Amino acid sequence: MRRLLIATWGSPAEWGTVRYVLEDGRQTYETCTTLKPVLKYLCGESCDAVLVVLDSLVDLPSPKGRPREESECFICCESCRNILRSSYASYIELRENVRRFVEEVVRCLGIEAKVRVVVAPAVGSPGGNRRFRGEAQDFESVVLYELGRLVLEESYGEIILDLTHGLNFMPSVTLRVAYRLASVLLVAHKELREGGVRLRVYNSDPYRRPPSGLEGAGGIPEVRLNLIIEDQIKSIQLVHRLPRPVRSLRKLNSEVESEVGSLRRKLLEDAGLIYLTLYYPLPLALCAAVSKVESPLKSLERVFELWLKQVEVKDRVVERALTINPDTVYVSLLAEAATRRLQGIEYPTPTDKLKEIAEIYNAIHSSYYYIISNEISQLEKALEEASYSNWIRYNEILRQKRREEKPEEEYPSTKITPNTRIMIAHAGLQKEFIEVGPSKLLRYTKDVERILEESGLKLERKD
Repeated sequence: MRRLLIATWGSPAEWGTVRYVLEDGRQTYETCTTLKPVLKYLCGESCDAVLVVLDSLVDLPSPKGRPREESECFICCESCRNILRSSYASYIELRENVRRFVEEVVRCLGIEAKVRVVVAPAVGSPGGNRRFRGEAQDFESVVLYELGRLVLEESYGEIILDLTHGLNFMPSVTLRVAYRLASVLLVAHKELREGGVRLRVYNSDPYRRPPSGLEGAGGIPEVRLNLIIEDQIKSIQLVHRLPRPVRSLRKLNSEVESEVGSLRRKLLEDAGLIYLTLYYPLPLALCAAVSKVESPLKSLERVFELWLKQVEVKDRVVERALTINPDTVYVSLLAEAATRRLQGIEYPTPTDKLKEIAEIYNAIHSSYYYIISNEISQLEKALEEASYSNWIRYNEILRQKRREEKPEEEYPSTKITPNTRIMIAHAGLQKEFIEVGPSKLLRYTKDVERILEESGLKLERKD
């Protein structure tokens, strides 16, 4: 089982040397960062590590008062400080400098594991030099986007969070991101169905230099590294309203504004359609939606490209022109996960494939799984007893069976529209709007978007 370690870092130059004591008390590690003991004792070999830092780390504070010469974190930061002083002509280069700095500090600390660095946007002036202007929600959007792409590719059975060194809102928001990443994993990777995704969250005791004579062995303070949350996640979190995906924070030129509007519509149409068919138990509609959308991730990637390019770095101000709603990122990642999960399953869709897809809905709610499984079983039973050579409506197959059982009765055709209750109760297989073809293929009689619209199945939109 592969594990994903996510650690939040503030300013490593300010961390002194302590002796971290793991909960069992038997393992200790003398260092300036929990990253070392967590990698060695808690994550193991099958572990991918990610450090989440703020772009404001470009303002690495200069040492004040007595420097902590004893701290290797301080020494490594000072030796790598020149990277942050490198010139940059854009925000993209600023982020790259911060990323390189953190990677070099990790290398200087003697950490051999490959550690990926995610540079997320700050707000305010954490370093006291530059001011970072934009919406605070962009932190979650960027971290979720970067790590979401990672979990789409790799099936992690466990997520480990180390929130010890996080600054300000970083720990709380990263915890929220972890639960959302677990949801994406459950949709994307069918092998996680049984066990789900394990989540472990660690944080150390608050660090305070003790009075003289009360230090641990060798005069080094001791702090415990605590397991503060342990969870086994087997169901996904749902978003109940579709947000406005991207919003301008200042006036943009007409060309960029036009592209922002186009991407906003594209995200709502593509990711929104697929997400709607997950939100309700509609497996055949999910297949139809996925067949219409190439990849929800492509539009999201373009949104982040625009977001990066529109950040201005002027004097001592870093100002973002766009803000991206994290719920949009999450919905898009879930839609992309469903698209990848259905790879190889075509539309029109065989009934046996719908059974496979039912497993996805088990991670949304077990009742969905049973509703879908029951409807497919009833449909398969009806098809076994039916005779047809071409596409035929499901309700006509049932009508034929009733005629055979009670030939004296008449069954007039009535005009029926898609119905919200029936669509949900029958897993989207409302018999008047389903056609059955050769090899037990199923399709809707109309475009899936029209079917959903006429049935009243939708999610509230919000700005």
